[in-house]
Amino acid sequence: MQFCPRDGTALPALPGLIAGKYEVVRELGSGGMGVVYLANQAAIERRCALKMLRPDAVADPDALARFHREARAASRISHPNVVGVFDFGQAEDGSAYLAMEYVDGVTLAEVLRAGPLPPRRAARIAWQVANGLAVAHELGIVHRDLKPGNIMLTTYRSWTDFVKVVDFGIAKPVGSAATSTVTSTGLRVGTPAYMSPEQWIDGDVDPRSDQFTLALIVVEMLSGRTPPPQPSLMMDGTTLIESVPKPAAWPEAVKQVLARALQRLPDDRYGAVSEFARELVAAVNAWEPPAP
Repeated sequence: MQFCPRDGTALPALPGLIAGKYEVVRELGSGGMGVVYLANQAAIERRCALKMLRPDAVADPDALARFHREARAASRISHPNVVGVFDFGQAEDGSAYLAMEYVDGVTLAEVLRAGPLPPRRAARIAWQVANGLAVAHELGIVHRDLKPGNIMLTTYRSWTDFVKVVDFGIAKPVGSAATSTVTSTGLRVGTPAYMSPEQWIDGDVDPRSDQFTLALIVVEMLSGRTPPPQPSLMMDGTTLIESVPKPAAWPEAVKQVLARALQRLPDDRYGAVSEFARELVAAVNAWEPPAP
């Protein structure tokens, strides 16, 4: 039996061997529907993150559908800035599992607790997120739940702040009627502070929705705060920018780029998330030139 190092209480027993091939090492985190473990894939001695859907959640059609959707969507995306998924199945106790690349790092949400980021650091992170999203969009996949907690930052060789986008659990194929922005129990999917106007009104969601959300995250990286949820339904991008702290100190070019990506109507935003990222990096480099 293991005990909590802080208060000495007994910790739940680890599941041991999953599906006859994954040796659980320790718990990495948990949520309402499941737990993520650090595990070893015994046969090839590979470390991985093992996401387990609890048996009671498996009985929930919405939860199980989201889990299957994440497995299918994420396994199709092959890009250095997206966490790789390489296995999916059902464990001995009936719970479903998803085996993915283990990222030794922190979330952007954790980093932002210390306050705003320097402009060039924020732009580098946004550029990488956009690169990963662009590949998903090319495959017809919209993330729909992008947020700082789903953006991992790690070290790759000499590169710090190397981005890994995670959690395609509510990803939606473009043009598909198979998924809604509302579950069968009436719960709206997504994270309110980062949802696009079209997610709020249950309209059609396409890659420009992820672009809007990424722009909100950039605003948070630069200011330390996001605009309040839902007012974006009535605001244009410029008004939205002015509703957060510090925009007066931002160059007009940066505000214009963000304002366009944050337009209420998708048709008024950039055509692609990569175009938004390219314009953002150019504006930030003019504001804070790279060191010679």
